[in-house]
Amino acid sequence: MLINELDDNQQLAVSAAVTVRELIVAGAGTGKTQVSGMRLAHLIGEGLLPSQILVLSFSRSAVRTLTRRIESLALSRGEVLEDLRHLSIRTFDSWAFRLLRLSGMQPNDLMRGSFDDSIVRLVHLLREGTSEPLQAFLAKVRHIVIDEAQDVGGVRLDLVKVLLSRLAPFGVAGAGFTILGDDAQAIYRFAARAEDAGSQDYGRCMDHVRDTYQGELVEIELKKNHRATEEIAAAVKQLRRLFFAGIEDVEKLEAMERFVAELPAVCEATLSPAWLADIPQASLAILTRTNGEALRVATHLYGRQDCAPDASIQLHTAGASTPVPAWVAALLCQVSQDGVSRNLFRKIHAYIIQKYGDDVCRSLSLPIEDQAWLRLLRACGHGDREPSFSISDLRARMAWPDAFPDDQVPAEASVLVTTIHQSKGLEFDHVVLLESEIPETTSEDCEQEIAENVADADDEAVEESNGNAASDIDAGEEASVLFVGVTRAARHIGRLPRTSIYAPFRGREFSGGRRRLYNWWNGWVNLEIGVAGDIDASSFVDAAFHADVDGVGSVQEFLLKNAAILRGHKVLLRKVIEQTEKGERRVHYDIHLQEESRAGRLLGRTCSQLTFDLLKLLGQKYSLPKIILNLRIGQIVSIPAPIEATASIPEPWCRSGLWLGITLCGTGDFKPYKSGR
Repeated sequence: MLINELDDNQQLAVSAAVTVRELIVAGAGTGKTQVSGMRLAHLIGEGLLPSQILVLSFSRSAVRTLTRRIESLALSRGEVLEDLRHLSIRTFDSWAFRLLRLSGMQPNDLMRGSFDDSIVRLVHLLREGTSEPLQAFLAKVRHIVIDEAQDVGGVRLDLVKVLLSRLAPFGVAGAGFTILGDDAQAIYRFAARAEDAGSQDYGRCMDHVRDTYQGELVEIELKKNHRATEEIAAAVKQLRRLFFAGIEDVEKLEAMERFVAELPAVCEATLSPAWLADIPQASLAILTRTNGEALRVATHLYGRQDCAPDASIQLHTAGASTPVPAWVAALLCQVSQDGVSRNLFRKIHAYIIQKYGDDVCRSLSLPIEDQAWLRLLRACGHGDREPSFSISDLRARMAWPDAFPDDQVPAEASVLVTTIHQSKGLEFDHVVLLESEIPETTSEDCEQEIAENVADADDEAVEESNGNAASDIDAGEEASVLFVGVTRAARHIGRLPRTSIYAPFRGREFSGGRRRLYNWWNGWVNLEIGVAGDIDASSFVDAAFHADVDGVGSVQEFLLKNAAILRGHKVLLRKVIEQTEKGERRVHYDIHLQEESRAGRLLGRTCSQLTFDLLKLLGQKYSLPKIILNLRIGQIVSIPAPIEATASIPEPWCRSGLWLGITLCGTGDFKPYKSGR
């Protein structure tokens, strides 16, 4: 889209001067992402350097959506192509982590705390004004872009306030800003309420800007829905009025619930893989309220067959780890030297494409050469003009939350199953909303499953305690959640009856703050497996484990070539008991491809963490299962050598310290047996 194809308000928003301080109220479908991208292109065209523009967004999905839009703009606007590619777009959490590192704080110390802790530290440093590296960084900023502003509350709002007061003080020449949001889509107020920082600003960033910059602020409202069909656009327009009509929050929620209840049902029977045969050839998302519901929907769609269905399904739940994309190890795992120059990287990138072909490279999400190079430089902490990077530097930083921000959202899939919260900032041709009871809590469990304290297992069922009373629900926020779900759709929106799935999985806490979803019913246990720390990272390249060096090479080549078909394929866990040198018994599970409920190809093994959690779940009355069935491979990923890596890792993987592995998703199914049987 060119600037002369924008409507009048969009053109005003895009073409404002660099020094203008503007608030863009952008309802769903009104072209916010397009305007954001073209606004950035305009700022570059006006002479700003990428380092002079600070771009922050509330969610990773919104960051990735904007990044993709900028990439498409860059392809069609050659004059700003290079500088657009060098723009850095980050979440508040990632940016705070980066700035604290710049100020001299150690990554390991930062990673022991929460994202909120990091933001509180950064706010404190900004108010003190004593960090010279931080002051030097901010001194360059001439324009600030903040996306998804309606969700910025709590400590993140504190950060916005101090940033604006430092860089764009009212009535004083300074940086310009472009702030975008829509109060009707504010769905993260629970996150602000859950913070310990004491802030009571639950999502009023836009009001703060209006109040602070009275008489100076340029406010522009985008009204025309460019995304949706006329029918959906009209419905969205009508529903949006609920949030500005001065009615009670309970009435808003009731109206939203009625609208969803009247949507056409897309499945009358129990959901199954057969339903996938009728899905449209376009982007489709099934949106739920909780992780447990999303996991249950995905389980139904995968069905019972060992391989993944023909339609690509991706499950994306809140709180899931964000592993390093597979293309990193695919490019670098066999590099024999630590330093990688631009010229060497160009040859490696071309070699991988030539050897494996476009289909394999696409399955690994391999970016084009320039983009891949920039992402690796940034992951290493280098500037975009650096002529080389060190693999050891890259490896040391791969676990940092800001290492690969552009690769931390779901890959393309025929069907994306996720929560409404996780869909924020995304758009789809077709959306299906699961009928759902409103969760009985308004805490962060809206994102990471409803918190339930579970009693120890006495028989084959587990008692669960209730959450907060339903009267504690923030009806206004819940109405906004449903509104966001509805507004993700461009062409069609439907309803998935609650009766089409079995009861959602429930959550249970384990040591170390781990949370797993589970179900214990009719003599079977279904337990979520694949949380961070479940898999032995070294096992994918352990020559002793895979018999010899050739065995390691075979597994690595298998993972690389078959990434597309392995995603969603079942794996089986087989219990193995080992004797340590001290004579102790150690239990882990070997990870095999599952073939007709039998163990197929050996891939890796689990860590003791999973064994301990199984013991806690089962208690003393039940033995550890010999076989755990029906887990799925989530993704093929890059793995950096852990500190405790074994000595049996052969060349070239021990030298590069990089290799391919898998993540696990879904539930492992097993039948518990009483101890002594």
